[in-house]
Amino acid sequence: MSSITMLVQQVRYNDCGSRYVEARAILDTKEDMARQLIELLDNSMEDPHRWNDMGDESRVEPSYAEACQWYEFTLETYKKLSKMYSDVPIPRWWGTNFTSQDKEVAWKDKDDWCINIDDYDAECEVIEIRGSLSHVVKRMSPDGETVCAFEFLQAVHNKGYFKSYYGDVKEYLTTKLPIYTNEVSFNYDHFGSTNVQLIRMPSDFFNIPSRIGEVNETLRDYATRKDDEEYARHVAHENTEEGKAEREAEAERERDLATFMGESGYTSFARNDDGTTTVWR
Repeated sequence: MSSITMLVQQVRYNDCGSRYVEARAILDTKEDMARQLIELLDNSMEDPHRWNDMGDESRVEPSYAEACQWYEFTLETYKKLSKMYSDVPIPRWWGTNFTSQDKEVAWKDKDDWCINIDDYDAECEVIEIRGSLSHVVKRMSPDGETVCAFEFLQAVHNKGYFKSYYGDVKEYLTTKLPIYTNEVSFNYDHFGSTNVQLIRMPSDFFNIPSRIGEVNETLRDYATRKDDEEYARHVAHENTEEGKAEREAEAERERDLATFMGESGYTSFARNDDGTTTVWR
C-alpha cells in the first residue's frame, strides 16, 4: 500500500440531467493503477469508421481515418497521463529532436508539432520532420518544403509509431507511481465519463461505499465479479424446486403460444415491455 490512492468514479447523467456515480474503484499499487488506466485508455479507442462519422460528412478523408484517430489518441494519451506522471514518454516523430530535458519546453511549444486534423489543407514542413521518417516525407513532397499532413500521419501510422508509443506507455505505467494530484477525465459514452483523481492518503483512509469493489479491483474487475455472482445466483435458483416450476410454466406458455399462432394463422410475434405478447401475420 502506498500513500497515493487512485479514486476512480464512473459518472453518468439520468434523463433529467442529474449527475450520479454509477461505480467507483480505489487502487493503491502502481500495478493496479496501471491496469485501471490502461483499461480506461483501451475503452476510449473508437472504431475508425465511427470516429470519422460526422453524420452528413467525414471528419477526414476515409483512407486516413485510422491514422488520424491513432494520432489524436496518442496526443490525448500523453496529455492525460502527463497530468499524473512526471516523466511519461512523449511522442518523438515530429518537430524538435526531443530529449527528456526538453519535455516541458516541447509541450509548451506543442503547436509546433501538433497537427490540426480538422484542417483539410493542413501541411507539415519537411525540415521539421526528423529521424527515420525524414527520407519518407521527402519523397512525398513535390516542392521539397512541405508535405500533406494527412500523408505524413499515414506514413507515421504505417511505420507503427503510434501503436509502438502506446506499447511504451503501457509498459511505463506498470513501473511508476503517479505523483500529481490532478483530476483526469476519460470518455465513457455520450451520457457520462470516468474521472480519475489522485489523493495523497492511503486507501485505508476511505470507507468503502456502495457501488465499489475491493481495494485494487478495477471497474472492469468489479463488473465482471458482479456478473459472475449474479449468474451463480441464477444457476442456484434454477436448481431449486421454485426454479424448476418457473421453467416448466414458461415452457407451457411457449407451447400455448405456438398452438395459438398455428391455429390462428399468425406467423410473427414480439414480447412487449409490459409482459404481453403481440402477434401478427
